[in-house]
Amino acid sequence: MNVTAEKGSPDFIVLYHRFMSLGTGHRAELRRARSPDELSFISALYRLFPGERPDVRHRRIAFLLPWCRHSTKPPTFARQLVERQINEKRILQIARTSAPLDLIQFRRIAMHVEPVVDWAQFGQLLWFWNSEKKRKFVEDFYLAHFVKPKGGKK
Repeated sequence: MNVTAEKGSPDFIVLYHRFMSLGTGHRAELRRARSPDELSFISALYRLFPGERPDVRHRRIAFLLPWCRHSTKPPTFARQLVERQINEKRILQIARTSAPLDLIQFRRIAMHVEPVVDWAQFGQLLWFWNSEKKRKFVEDFYLAHFVKPKGGKK
């Protein structure tokens, strides 16, 4: 797989296009997975990462790929959550929950919102998903939620 310069992570845009080139049956296999761990027993995962031994990072990406379309300049994921009026309790639940439930909750929100993301950035969030990334996710949500109006005080 092509690797980006940033910390040896994959090229997530290439990966997104590889996902889109999979047959509909293989894409459906990935959509039906109930947890990231279940992906280890789905052939589409190995087609998505040919010649690699997928680990937990690969499974996180594959778990969300079917639910997030790609664009180069979309509103941030956090902004889309705010616009769709996702309750802050759901965001905090993701941050407080351990794997794999955190990612399952994250995907449920993505399924509801049907976001358009820049996979170059969104992929980094998922690839390096940990307590620090969760905190950034929560911060981004609140920053998008409580944006100061231009030229005014809030």
